[in-house]
Amino acid sequence: MNYRNTCIVFLLFAFHCSIAQYALEPGYLLVSESDTLKGYIDYKNWPYNPETVSFKASPEAEAKTFGLGDLHGFFVHGENYKRGEVEIDPGSSKIEDLSYSPLPKLEKTVVFLLVINGGAKSLYYLKSRDNRVHLYVSDKPGDYQLLLNHRYLSSGTSQIVTVPHYREQLKNFFSE
Repeated sequence: MNYRNTCIVFLLFAFHCSIAQYALEPGYLLVSESDTLKGYIDYKNWPYNPETVSFKASPEAEAKTFGLGDLHGFFVHGENYKRGEVEIDPGSSKIEDLSYSPLPKLEKTVVFLLVINGGAKSLYYLKSRDNRVHLYVSDKPGDYQLLLNHRYLSSGTSQIVTVPHYREQLKNFFSE
């Protein structure tokens, strides 16, 4: 019985230590448009776009945390994140929480956007903490256009109305 308890305690300790370790991967921080810090980033396979990153200049160095106010972007694990001031649709996607307004209520915020396709016509991805996905297009630096797919309840009938604004937005965006 004592041997069994010792094994259980050892396994729990080993599991706890493995969780606390960093998943350091080579990457870089874009501190300004012309200043880059190369090193190692604690890559967490983020379930939503991160607001901070933990960075080490070398695997043995002390970790420093950088946030939205510190960086223009960062690159790790083949993923390129760019800071941007964007509009988000904070409305709920749950049917019982939909509004009766045919116009979306947008809020401005600053986030790290995942670059899906960079270039003259860029596509960006944002998954917020409430699991809402937002897609953005841009053809000018710093100008991110939210692709809207607004859902609301029709007054009187309470039927769900979907307005796929993104179709017209994409037509206009690629019209050149």
